[in-house]
Amino acid sequence: VRVEDSADVSPASLTLEGWFRFYSTQGNQTLMAKANDSSFSYKVWYDGTSLRGAVGGEFGLETGLEEEWTPEIGVWYHIAFTYDATTFEEALYINGVEVDSDESDVEEIEYDAESPFTIGAEEVDETPGSFLFGMADEVRIWSVARTDIADRMNGIIDDPVNEANLNAYYPFNETSGSTTDDATGNGNDGTLEGSPMFFPSTAPIS
Repeated sequence: VRVEDSADVSPASLTLEGWFRFYSTQGNQTLMAKANDSSFSYKVWYDGTSLRGAVGGEFGLETGLEEEWTPEIGVWYHIAFTYDATTFEEALYINGVEVDSDESDVEEIEYDAESPFTIGAEEVDETPGSFLFGMADEVRIWSVARTDIADRMNGIIDDPVNEANLNAYYPFNETSGSTTDDATGNGNDGTLEGSPMFFPSTAPIS
């Protein structure tokens, strides 16, 4: 999924979250990112042995957070990453449990208007790569570093248009086509690239 740059996908503080189901644990698989060939603003990915999350500043992508982990094939996991622009604290979550946290070296995320927000891949030289071999559902971008991840990860958002601090929301309710809607009404609709397939989600959301 490719979403064009906007202020909504470029917040100072952020929470990136979504449900993901892996079909392979081999290689680098990007879950959520904002990047291009010259810059990385943020990225959440699985590198074959660990779940990782990081933000990028003036000098590029930091080392960030890392949790050694092997997802079970075919199982849905809720993944979240947060960054607080006031305290510079960042945290990484699996199924609502904080698995790593630290103070970031980045005091301000560096954003590039040429960088799209992507789900299930990252863009380098205008070409998507580091694909997720699996499924994604209920992806959300918030403009705050949320700490109540576990409290809301299993629930849909009933009124996303009026939900405070929710910048973009992708429930992936489409069954065909080449776009996916941003349910917030903010207009950050995504383009589906890389021949994605549509399946009914069994993520534990109600």
